[in-house]
Amino acid sequence: MEKLDFGIFDTKLSVDVTPIVAELASAKWEPHFMKLMADSGNSALLLVTSEGTSYNSDGSPNHRFMEPMLPTDVLNKMPATKAVWSDLNLTGFHRSRFMKIEPGKFMPKHKDINPYWRDKARLHIPIVTDPSVMFSCGPDTLHMKTGGVYLIDNSDAHTVINPSSIARIHLVIDILLSDVPALTKSKKIPKDRPGFKLLDPDFRGGDPALLAEMKVKLEKDEEKIK
Repeated sequence: MEKLDFGIFDTKLSVDVTPIVAELASAKWEPHFMKLMADSGNSALLLVTSEGTSYNSDGSPNHRFMEPMLPTDVLNKMPATKAVWSDLNLTGFHRSRFMKIEPGKFMPKHKDINPYWRDKARLHIPIVTDPSVMFSCGPDTLHMKTGGVYLIDNSDAHTVINPSSIARIHLVIDILLSDVPALTKSKKIPKDRPGFKLLDPDFRGGDPALLAEMKVKLEKDEEKIK
């Protein structure tokens, strides 16, 4: 798999999170669609989904990877949040959500492998966080500051530990690789990452080997934040 030339990249850009926090006051959070993630304290608020629907016909949250990706009614009712796309000059809307990790919980280590990400990278913008929250991706580990704009290579193994007494909330936006140079001031960005595994575009899971590894390490990871 062709990786980006960073695990985590601090763009030094910033977003005013105050109005975004206000928009989250009545948010309806859904457990992460992967049970292991949900059991580890992870939940989501869907903002950009396949066809812009929050739920599938069976009533389950819409985590599908099929185009077109469109803003949900939730995002359309959050003008401050939606303005982030134009403020950062991002091209179009791609799979995005708010991600929350409960106090004393964590995001198990994993890689994102769906071919949907062949031409994309990922932005993380901390909306609510604590100095003790650490994000690791590939070779990089750091605390992402409130309102900062960070790029990660989600094809590399990444994990988050929240040992604090508050929920950590990030705005997570998938962007086109073609938008990355303007954010990094770098031109060392591949146009395509063909190494992403060729899975069905409706695939919902993660790398089976990593999922098995995550199950083995779950209790050990929980011990780290006690």
